Amino acid sequence: MRQMFLTFGSILLALLALASWGCESNAERTEIRKWMTDRTEQFVNVYKVAYERVSPLQGGDHPCTSGHKAEPAALFHAVLANLHSSYVAYKNDVQTHLGAALKADPACKNLLTVVEQLVSPFADEAALNQCGKVDGAQAKSKFFLQHPAAVTAAVESLRVQLAD
Repeated sequence: MRQMFLTFGSILLALLALASWGCESNAERTEIRKWMTDRTEQFVNVYKVAYERVSPLQGGDHPCTSGHKAEPAALFHAVLANLHSSYVAYKNDVQTHLGAALKADPACKNLLTVVEQLVSPFADEAALNQCGKVDGAQAKSKFFLQHPAAVTAAVESLRVQLAD
């Protein structure tokens, strides 16, 4: 009888430990997602300001076209360079803070993928230096800033998952 009680107690203790681990794991995932949404929102706010500043310049002759007027080209390039620096800081923060946890959470991975698609015009510093040295078609395809709605929607989607 004593043996059965010890076995039952061991099983109960194991179940309690497993349940506790599951709660900690869920709480940890929630904390990771909250941090990810907050940090992404900070980056998106920087992006929105930049987008509002240069989106009028993207119509017609793109400022990154070779031979474009110097002032709009310099402004556009400066905005892209600032976004590049902000993105590198964002990406480093995410890697440092989340590390392997990022790969384990599909929702966070998806959010990072959406951000990476958004930042393609300025993610690569070598490509960024081509601004002002390409023809009009290349300028529009390589250096066109997208509306921030896609990444804003991805952040909101992750927030909804946090609320569940």
